[in-house]
Amino acid sequence: MTGPASEAVAFQVLDGDHALTHLDELRKLYCEVYAEPPYEWGEEHAELFVERFKVQAGQEGFALVEAQQGEELVGLAFGVTLWTASP
Repeated sequence: MTGPASEAVAFQVLDGDHALTHLDELRKLYCEVYAEPPYEWGEEHAELFVERFKVQAGQEGFALVEAQQGEELVGLAFGVTLWTASP
């Protein structure tokens, strides 16, 4: 197999500031994934994603892992620390 589908998937961990520099690409993937059934979400959901993402990216403990295959973003996962255990 040759071409992009045969390329290995590379993972990268980003902090909030760095993740925000990828926001257009993240939004594009969000639109692509959630346009399909059962969601069939449109532009209003993509805008909500962007608004919420900007807030979450600024929270303490935020991290995003993106999966790239060649030049294409093929997946992501992100979250924030909800609490920390006291010593």
